[in-house]
Amino acid sequence: MLISALVSCTFWLLPSLTPAGKGYQETNATSFFGGVVLIFWYGAIFTTSYVGFKIGSFLAPRSRVRRRMYLLSPLYYRILVIVALIGVGFTYLSIVGKLGISSTVALSSEYSANALKATLYENYQRGVLSLRYISILAFGIGLFRFLAFREIGIWLILSFISLFANAFVSSRMSLIWTILIGVGMFVVYSGEKRRLSKRLTLGIISGTVILLVIFTVSRTYNTYRQVGIDSVFAATMGEVQRYLASPFQGAISVASNMESVHDVMDGYAISGIDTSLTTNSAFLQLYVQYQNWCFVVVCLISLFVSTIMGILYFERDNYLLVGYFVMIYPFAELWRGNIFFAGITIVLFTFSFLLPLFLNPILGIHGKRHIFR
Repeated sequence: MLISALVSCTFWLLPSLTPAGKGYQETNATSFFGGVVLIFWYGAIFTTSYVGFKIGSFLAPRSRVRRRMYLLSPLYYRILVIVALIGVGFTYLSIVGKLGISSTVALSSEYSANALKATLYENYQRGVLSLRYISILAFGIGLFRFLAFREIGIWLILSFISLFANAFVSSRMSLIWTILIGVGMFVVYSGEKRRLSKRLTLGIISGTVILLVIFTVSRTYNTYRQVGIDSVFAATMGEVQRYLASPFQGAISVASNMESVHDVMDGYAISGIDTSLTTNSAFLQLYVQYQNWCFVVVCLISLFVSTIMGILYFERDNYLLVGYFVMIYPFAELWRGNIFFAGITIVLFTFSFLLPLFLNPILGIHGKRHIFR
């Protein structure tokens, strides 16, 4: 969270990298007092999160006599891949049903993927369409199994297809979240695993950057061409700065003028943020909802979630570890938005924590024996 906030602040301090600007109009709404408020805000979140993690660590069971689905087992992973493909399939059927095949293909090839997302959310109903989010778990675990065991096969390919299809019509957040899950699990996994070479590390970084460029260009390239930016690189950098800088502008502007902010539009007006940008500071969002009580609310949320994470962190040899990394990402996003209780987070935590517990009596300790594939 602190790293994300510092990166956002850095891009906020930089001059505009493109004629498209930084996602907001320059205003005189910021002040030293606002900076102090934000330091207190992030400090309070960090402190309560640290305390919660320590509490969870104390409560975590230490007994090794337990029944768990160990990370060597492919069954849970394959279940997730199948569920993800079902969710993605119904998602595209919904879009094609509303637009038709020709319009869907045209929008996909004309850098207008945002239009596909808007179509998806017309008369949106939670249910099978929400299962597309499971692709984040599926490819995250697939990436872990590749890094730890060099496991390559049809399941890894299918999990990547589901992730790519989901991120194309949903958000780039899906890509970052799944990389965090896969790499994070590899780092803390307590079992025998392969080493991560410099070449493979470079390949992961390069692949992530390439995919981020693809998903960015597919959404916003037309917008940048309208202001005279034809370079894909320049358009990507412009979008990155708008994405990173505007949330800090929203936070510090509201922190500097709390007495004048009564709803979201007040926050937009004071900060000068482009109204087309929809996620601009968790501080703005929570302050509008709870006013000064937002400090108490965010601390209670941080304490509760970090306690669960403290418990899950000690499950480093089985699939309950996935839930730990699912909950890390909302903390990393807290500079930009509060997604702790968003639909995507609830779906991911349900399938990463509750589903393994439900399947334990069925699958038990299957997969404890280590076999490199």
